[in-house]
Amino acid sequence: MKHVMEEYKTLIVKMSQDNVFVAQAKLNLDLLCDFHRLLGLFCLLPLLEVVNALINFVQKMDVFIYKFIVVIRIAKQIFS
Repeated sequence: MKHVMEEYKTLIVKMSQDNVFVAQAKLNLDLLCDFHRLLGLFCLLPLLEVVNALINFVQKMDVFIYKFIVVIRIAKQIFS
């Protein structure tokens, strides 16, 4: 997701150039430039970072189930 956000401007420029030649490019460009979708992508990024950190934590070899339960409870408190 970070990579997509870093390349977003380049992607929009490329889609606008292809807009002349390909009909599907116009639809894709409209979807990429939609404010609500763009805002959703930026709002989704912090959530994905938290989920990634949780997955990395759980995959460690020295994690006990109690530590995992504590982390899940903290995450529930943050998101509720």
